[in-house]
Amino acid sequence: MKFELVEFPEAGVPESTVEPPEDEAVRSGVPDGDPVAAAEAAASLLVAQARAEGERIGAALAEFADIVDGTPPQGTRWPEARPPGNFRAGRFSKGDAG
Repeated sequence: MKFELVEFPEAGVPESTVEPPEDEAVRSGVPDGDPVAAAEAAASLLVAQARAEGERIGAALAEFADIVDGTPPQGTRWPEARPPGNFRAGRFSKGDAG
């Protein structure tokens, strides 16, 4: 067998298209070089995000509780639970393979 080395030209894609992170002192909404203000801004952002996430989780839990209680989610209808038309009792028991 004969193998041949094939070289492909470079695609011209830049190595990194990710922007470098902003410096702590030049973030928007933070006074120039004030670490206390930066910490307070970061803490208030985290609190707001946690509050929004808590509300989202609370709504999901309320919807789940409604489902567990037996009421369908708003705007939906559950089909009646019925066995299929070709159902036979014991159909999947031992000895009935095939």
